[in-house]
Amino acid sequence: MLKPRQLLVATLVLCTAWSTKAQTVEKIIWLQSKTPPFHLPRTTEYPFAGLCDELLNQLITNMPGIEHEKLLLPQKRIHRYMNEGEKVCFPCMIHRNKDTHTAKLSIPTAVYPPFALITTVDKRDQLTQVHGQPINLASLFADDSFTYGQVAARRFSGELQTLLQQTAHSRPAVLSYRADGESGAIAEMLQHDIIDYTLDYPYMARYFAKKYGNIRALETNLTQDLVRGAVGCSASAADGFAEQAISAINKALNQDVLENTNYVLSQRFWLAPYFTDFDAVYKTHVLKATDEQPPSTQDP
Repeated sequence: MLKPRQLLVATLVLCTAWSTKAQTVEKIIWLQSKTPPFHLPRTTEYPFAGLCDELLNQLITNMPGIEHEKLLLPQKRIHRYMNEGEKVCFPCMIHRNKDTHTAKLSIPTAVYPPFALITTVDKRDQLTQVHGQPINLASLFADDSFTYGQVAARRFSGELQTLLQQTAHSRPAVLSYRADGESGAIAEMLQHDIIDYTLDYPYMARYFAKKYGNIRALETNLTQDLVRGAVGCSASAADGFAEQAISAINKALNQDVLENTNYVLSQRFWLAPYFTDFDAVYKTHVLKATDEQPPSTQDP
């Protein structure tokens, strides 16, 4: 039989364990950026919200017990909020098999096509005549008659980032440090012949072609894996915020969001033109995805 002191200690331990287990996130501040078509203005001519806007709308709908607040910020400030441990989540991150020091990540939410070379109609013919079709990136990067442009903070993955770093010293380039409307700044540089090409997802070209008319995406010769999206919550936030938030987010994703009709239609609208069978790719890399299964262009 437990003595009174032992009984008191046991009771305190049980109460502490119960309160920790029962602790749940009460509020999520959702960060958004001006990066169409991931995030779009509320007034838009498109039949669907932005790629990450629709995801966020569905998550908020399916997490009614949590208070939600949206905060629109430049991309660099989003990184600062995440790194400084604010109790925030960003619905538009790249999925990785392991969490990073910045963010705890959700299960996959989307699958994106490989990066493409984006240029204008006038420059397209010049580029393909010299560097082939698909574009030979190593050859293009060594050609100082064409100028590359990108957002200063932009990073790619794998072989593409390595190739960019290896040619940085000899490749003419213009970096945009604009804090607001980063992707729009690059499109404007293309329009005004400040740069000749950039690298981005092909649906970015589709979005800006609707605005400017003469933006186009070209396939490159570089073999690239598909990229998956995820929700990320600040890993350094206090009180176990990231773990609690991601647990609730994953539950909503699994129970409804990923197979929600509006969400799937939104994904299909923006991404289907870049896959032979988008529904098969979405099923393989999102609905049936596991952390042990890296995305590959060899899948459907």
